[in-house]
Amino acid sequence: MTSIRNSSKLFGYGALILAACCLLAYVPADTVLCQTAGGKSTDQKQTPTGDTIQDTHSAGVTVTRWVDPEGRVPIRYSEWKAQVGPAGPFEITLAKESPRLRGTGDGIKFCVVVNTTLYSQIQSYIDQYVLDLTGEGYDVEVHTTSGGTPEDLRAFLQGRYALGLVGCVFIGDLPIAWFETECWDGPDHEEFPCDLFYMDMDGVFNDMDFDGMYDMHSGNVVPEIWLGRLTASTLGMGGANEVTLLENYFTKNHLYRIGSFALNDRALVYIDDDWSHHSDWDQDVGLVYSQRTFVNDDYTTWASDYEGRLPQNYEFIQLCAHSSPYVNCFKNPSDQWSYTYNSEVKAINPLAHFYNLFACSNARYVSVDYMAGWYVFRQDYGLAALGSTKTGSMLEFDDFYGPFGQGETIGEAFRHWFAEQGAGGFASWQVCWYYGMTLIGDPTLVKLTFCVDTDGDGYGDPGHPLNTCPDDNCPTVWNPGQEDFDGDGIGDACDECTDTDDDGYGDPGFPVNTCAEDNCPDVYNPDQADSDNDGTGDACCCVDTTGNVDCDPGELVNIDDLTRMIDYLFISFEPVCCPAEANCDGDPEGIVDISDLTELIMYLFVSFAPLPECQTPVAGPTGSIIDHTGCKDFQRAAAPDSTPPDQDCIEYEYDGGSVLSIRHVNAGFNCCPVIVADIRFEGNTIVIEELDSLFEGGCDCLCLFDVDYEIGGLPPGEYRILVIEPYRAEEDPELDITVDLSSSPSGSHCVDRSRYPWGY
Repeated sequence: MTSIRNSSKLFGYGALILAACCLLAYVPADTVLCQTAGGKSTDQKQTPTGDTIQDTHSAGVTVTRWVDPEGRVPIRYSEWKAQVGPAGPFEITLAKESPRLRGTGDGIKFCVVVNTTLYSQIQSYIDQYVLDLTGEGYDVEVHTTSGGTPEDLRAFLQGRYALGLVGCVFIGDLPIAWFETECWDGPDHEEFPCDLFYMDMDGVFNDMDFDGMYDMHSGNVVPEIWLGRLTASTLGMGGANEVTLLENYFTKNHLYRIGSFALNDRALVYIDDDWSHHSDWDQDVGLVYSQRTFVNDDYTTWASDYEGRLPQNYEFIQLCAHSSPYVNCFKNPSDQWSYTYNSEVKAINPLAHFYNLFACSNARYVSVDYMAGWYVFRQDYGLAALGSTKTGSMLEFDDFYGPFGQGETIGEAFRHWFAEQGAGGFASWQVCWYYGMTLIGDPTLVKLTFCVDTDGDGYGDPGHPLNTCPDDNCPTVWNPGQEDFDGDGIGDACDECTDTDDDGYGDPGFPVNTCAEDNCPDVYNPDQADSDNDGTGDACCCVDTTGNVDCDPGELVNIDDLTRMIDYLFISFEPVCCPAEANCDGDPEGIVDISDLTELIMYLFVSFAPLPECQTPVAGPTGSIIDHTGCKDFQRAAAPDSTPPDQDCIEYEYDGGSVLSIRHVNAGFNCCPVIVADIRFEGNTIVIEELDSLFEGGCDCLCLFDVDYEIGGLPPGEYRILVIEPYRAEEDPELDITVDLSSSPSGSHCVDRSRYPWGY
């Protein structure tokens, strides 16, 4: 199936040569569109001949091109080689090894390769990184290295791969493999770093002209391991230095992993003019983010507009723009260009963690102050950026976003994308598009704000343990407001019985209701008694003013009401049909006595002064679930301050007036539940009966969750809180606490549990 799929790609993209490379855009006098041809840098000004840059393969995708307003050109291999000098002998040493998880040695094999000199300066940060990875199920080896060639380093990785290695991160200055190609319609000669060399463990790389750069790749060419690169030595703007940048990066990395560094669960998809018709790229990003801002209008995509969006809090940004390592370039149909420089990215400090830079050479990490470096190594945000060290970039985005959206690491999603493109071998046009692709950042990162969200309203489908977004109270109907009028945990858009007073009859005005309409929606009255048949239940019998003692459907107050009052007080003593309407003196206690008779006589015959309004019935307390965590996986390292899994706890806090917040810590449910609870009030006892309503049959496992409840309309006093749990063994103690909210407005209570799903 894979080979057929890629054959169709090849057919769609055409043969090896891309369509004509023409500079068809007006470019300001200080702008250079740089190419290399015949092995020589071309840095002269070029004359535009039309309205667009057109280097395309036959599917019509314009190639990302080098555009630089200051006339800078790509550094060549020989120039770079002269700068770095002789490598010296290859040395590599095992500096640290993570403890085996539970002694099994079955963790994910991952290696950290760090420059030897650099390691001693950032060792404590590497140590924290290793702890984080170990807690997530990795077996980690840290190796320090110096000197050597790319072949030496690749041979080391191949040896570790034979022992189960799946991924690696390079930290600091390590050997760099360069590749050279003849591409596009020049043909243009390109020389660039190629990290595919370190990802493909069994392909054959050759340097046919013996100039130090590979120019042929054959055999099994798809990558077997994933790789990320943390290169900060070339970032010196504003006095920045490699050590400080890496220390700050690992601090951000740790905060992200423990959930203290979250951004909005949404993406910005920003596509400049030459690709503005590719709305399918926005849909590809939608495989990860249901909430996206898609900007592709030719007159909107402009440097100032892009820069204005960078601080607007997007977890992921996909940018499509012609560029160089130092600048992103935007044009409009009026033959004008605008620029976002690396210095502006550094100053703006964008609120984003991840980037896909469909932008020529933005990830060319051998260039001073390269753009991807400043997107990732900023002070406050930035964790990883995919990009190219040359022209071209990623295509077939769904092959990356699909696995990333399903919880794979960004490194594995990148490797999967590369493998899908190379299945059956890379065609020449694919070499030109893809061989410069690299990942700047930690490849083990996953999307923590993971959200399976069928209806696209920003709230997740219940029953997906990886979800970090809140559960949707109506997962099949778009309801971003999550309106839940009766607080029963089922959104109004899906609730077949919105029932505020929980008496089995529905509030009027909710068209989804299938239950009968409540004749007194604010007061619990399951009998729906209506003595005068006026459509208003006896529990809410007083509609306007007092005085209608005989419950006349017309609400008339006359001599008949006086007669009925006298009968009740002095003759038959038969209870009145609506005490609230007989309470003519407005007594707060609602007692009907001689003073009410006096007020009625005064109204009818003496002062004619209006009778008081009815006292509004006061509903009793109500309770609902307001939030809960996902499955708490104690097989991985929990936060140091978390409640151990052998403790089952209630934590409560009272606002002093009417709202009691209760958290049930380590509540046991099925791993794939729709978490619901029946909350009822029996005298001064608050009963929370947790119900395991399984999602699509549930999973064959149990799990612990934290569930937050809110009890409203609760006056101060002493209450018993009893939690009835679906998986508590009969011989185990109940989770039961008595609290005095007047004297102890907050507190907690725990019981020991050892039976599954509790315990270690």
